Amino acid sequence: MLIHNLQTGEVTKLETTRQPSEHEIAWVHLLNPDAAEVQHVVGDLFHCHPLVVEDCTKLNQRPKLDHYKDHIYISFYAVAGQAMAPHEIGIIVGSELCHYRVQKTADAYRGSKAGAVDRRRPHGASRPHSASAA
Repeated sequence: MLIHNLQTGEVTKLETTRQPSEHEIAWVHLLNPDAAEVQHVVGDLFHCHPLVVEDCTKLNQRPKLDHYKDHIYISFYAVAGQAMAPHEIGIIVGSELCHYRVQKTADAYRGSKAGAVDRRRPHGASRPHSASAA
């Protein structure tokens, strides 16, 4: 997890995941997370909608963008490596987090950083509005 302090400009790498404070932006990158880790980070710490937790836990999602009250979930595939194998990527962008999940270990994704989101909005969830690809 990376934390960017907006007041000092300092970026700190943390070994554990926590909620950012009011003046922080957080990046969370999970590679092959298990269901308990997804529930802890996405559900318990960042209070994302239960359908987002489910989508981050179950693999083989169709490419889609689901919009919730305070966050969005984007699922898509990228190809990597000499075999050009598809790898599922899920990104959550919300008021308190940007979470980046990759389905399988792929050297092409090591060191990738997801974008940042400002924490200053209140959190909560509503039913999704899907703008899905068929």
